[in-house]
Amino acid sequence: MFEHPNAKTVAFALEIDRDGIIRHTMTIETDLVLHALAPGYEPMKVDHLLGAVQEFMGKHSAHLDTVYIVPMGRAHASPS
Repeated sequence: MFEHPNAKTVAFALEIDRDGIIRHTMTIETDLVLHALAPGYEPMKVDHLLGAVQEFMGKHSAHLDTVYIVPMGRAHASPS
């Protein structure tokens, strides 16, 4: 469904809060370094991935509320 050279895995999930509100999420594991101050950070590649995610969200906004982009090997953690 979502494809990008730096998106190594893509998973869809449902997030349900205490009030019963359901959110559709997508988690992308990437091989990119995501922090600008970390060694190996490549801003053009990160920007390209972000642009592809934003385009995908625009096309699928009725079925997708949130996208998490995480480094390879990191478990999804909700910001709440």
